[in-house]
Amino acid sequence: MPWWLLSGLCVVVVGVLGWLKVTLSAKVLGVALVLEVLSLLLMEGGVLADRGTAALDPVSFDPSLLTQAGVAGMFVLVIGAFTGFEATAIYAEEARDPARSVPRATFVAIGFLAVFYALGTWIVMGAYGTDEAVAQARADGGPDLTFRAAERFVGLWLSDTMHVLIIVSAFASALAFHNAAARYLYALGREGLLPRGLGRVSPRTGSPAGRC
Repeated sequence: MPWWLLSGLCVVVVGVLGWLKVTLSAKVLGVALVLEVLSLLLMEGGVLADRGTAALDPVSFDPSLLTQAGVAGMFVLVIGAFTGFEATAIYAEEARDPARSVPRATFVAIGFLAVFYALGTWIVMGAYGTDEAVAQARADGGPDLTFRAAERFVGLWLSDTMHVLIIVSAFASALAFHNAAARYLYALGREGLLPRGLGRVSPRTGSPAGRC
C-alpha cells in the first residue's frame, strides 16, 4: 500500500477520535502505551534472564562520564523525552476531580518516565556491554540496539512486533498532539485571543468543537 494512503487514513482516524469524547482517545492511547511497555519489558526480561547481573553494569552511572564530549546533546535528548508530561493540565476541565487527578497524573507521568527510561537504557547498554554498546551505537545508530537486543535475547517475533509498535507510537503521538492542540485553541478562543468560535464544545461529547 502507498504510504500516503496509510497516512491519510491515520489523519482521518486522529480527527474522528479528537472529535469524540476524550475518554475514547484515552483508551486508544492507553492500549498503545501498554503494548509498547510490555514489548520493552519482555526485551529487558530476556536480557536479564540471559546475562543476569552482568547486564547491570554500574559504569553507566559513573559521574565522570558527565565530563565527556556530547553530554550537552545528551541532556537535550533527555529533556525532550519528557516533553508532554505537562499535558495533563489541559484536560482539567474534562476531569471529574481536576484538583486531585491532574497533579497526581503529572507526578505519576514524571516518575514513570524517569524510572522506565533509565532502567530500559541501562539494560540495553548491559545487553552488549557498555563499551560494545557505545561502539555499535556510533556505528549503526542507537535505535537499532534495542531491536537487535530483542531479537537476540527473545526472538525475531519481538523485534518485528517492536517495529510495528514504532508506527503505533507515531500514531499515538499524533493523536496526543492533536488533542493538546485542540484544547489550546479552545482555551484561546474562549478567552477571545483567537476567534471565539473556537471556544465552543460539543454538547454531546464535551470535547472542543469550535469553528472559525
